[in-house]
Amino acid sequence: MVSKWVGDLFNISLYDLHVELKCMPFVEAAPSGNMYHLMARDVMAHPVVALREEETVGSVVQTLKGCAHNGFPVIRETPEGRKFVGMVVRNQLVVLLNRRAWGTTEEAVRRVHVDDFSTSLSSKHVVLREDAVDDADLDSPMDLRPFMNPVPVTVQLQCPLSRVFTLFRSLGMRHLVVTDLNNEVQGIISRQTIMSSFQQDLF
Repeated sequence: MVSKWVGDLFNISLYDLHVELKCMPFVEAAPSGNMYHLMARDVMAHPVVALREEETVGSVVQTLKGCAHNGFPVIRETPEGRKFVGMVVRNQLVVLLNRRAWGTTEEAVRRVHVDDFSTSLSSKHVVLREDAVDDADLDSPMDLRPFMNPVPVTVQLQCPLSRVFTLFRSLGMRHLVVTDLNNEVQGIISRQTIMSSFQQDLF
């Protein structure tokens, strides 16, 4: 045990190395040194792929096929700008498409059971069925408001990266949206981004 403690003083521990080699999404217990000198705007990904509160089936399908992102900010288009109103994840969207949850809001809600989302959120990847969407469905309206997270945690551009790290560590988040003072989406930070920032200080 003493030899392990001494070894950890000079290099990454064997356990941490195994976690890294297996690509496990593990966030360390404390921020690394460089995080105290950076802000959210320095590491966020932008521009962001976002969805409106009410989309068409075709636009949702195209968004999923066009990028590999797992989280999508939901925005409301207003005369003052594109306001951030919630968050939806890829697996939720696939569930909605597989369950044909479109049309009126009431129809969509009836077609989805809470257990569908419990399973999707615990799975790494939910597959869109080939027969889920027909060409005739592409222009159908799809209301995301009943299914999105309407109160996700956000940070502003000037938030210290060490604070962002703490949020990921304490809340177990996968994505964190960065907004400006007008509540417009400016970027997004993923757990992978935080892990990469930490690992830059390890070697």
